[in-house]
Amino acid sequence: VAADVNIDEVARRTDGYSGDDLTNVCRDASLNGMRRKIAGKTRDEIKNMSKDEIS
Repeated sequence: VAADVNIDEVARRTDGYSGDDLTNVCRDASLNGMRRKIAGKTRDEIKNMSKDEIS
């Protein structure tokens, strides 16, 4: 977890979430970041991107 993440705030906002809920929140967050990076690119451009560029 990054140093600037407020764990108490995360806990407050996710009160009542199940483990599966939290897993889905984290997965969706990571996918949204990837989607932003590939938005507007062609398939060929995406295929040529390195893992570091996408993640």
